[in-house]
Amino acid sequence: SRYCHIPAVRAQIERYLRQVDLVRVYSVALRDYLEPYNPNVVRVDGPLDWSLVPETLPEPEDEHVRVIYATSRLEDEVGPMLIGTMQRVLDTYPETEVVVWGPRFEALEGLPRARHIPPIYDYDMFFYSFARQGFDIGLAPLPDDLFHRCKSNNKFREYAACGIAGIYSDVDVYRDCVIEDVTGLLVGPGEDDWFDAVARLVEDTSLRDYVRKRARGYARKRYNMKKM
Repeated sequence: SRYCHIPAVRAQIERYLRQVDLVRVYSVALRDYLEPYNPNVVRVDGPLDWSLVPETLPEPEDEHVRVIYATSRLEDEVGPMLIGTMQRVLDTYPETEVVVWGPRFEALEGLPRARHIPPIYDYDMFFYSFARQGFDIGLAPLPDDLFHRCKSNNKFREYAACGIAGIYSDVDVYRDCVIEDVTGLLVGPGEDDWFDAVARLVEDTSLRDYVRKRARGYARKRYNMKKM
């Protein structure tokens, strides 16, 4: 991002935006932000390569409910908002396991049933492996500011395709695809909001299974290579 803030680089990007015939983006916020540069800015759905996902998702290996937070950012400024929630979940529900895929959080080091998986930077290799881990509940926090509103709903596509019941920040990025208690759960920014949502899905197996199946079906219809 430091490179992109060099004045000459920013000017080059602006020239691209003004001169091209089409600008394609994955979020409404980014579309609205770029419209002053070009009259033809189109918002499209992001892709999902279903060939990387097994037709039949893995069965649970044991009675643990696996909660996943995944990001490719090693210097992660978003995930720490969930540390208190993760600690409370582990303390309250001995049947849970919390997995952080990517950065290490010192506050979780050494806690029983807290596990770390190092990042895989080849995306296809990552998603192939991720889809076969058997995670149950996925956490997708996102601050409600302009930069993060311009992101795509990549975490929803990943969680849904892998049959993971996702909990998402209640922001524009996820309101477009999360149907409450059907394809996921939307929550506010507070620690209690996140803990209560995780608690619901841990305790209510029927709701968790329902969301997992409905989200996967929704993703198959909306996000696929044929549509792209």
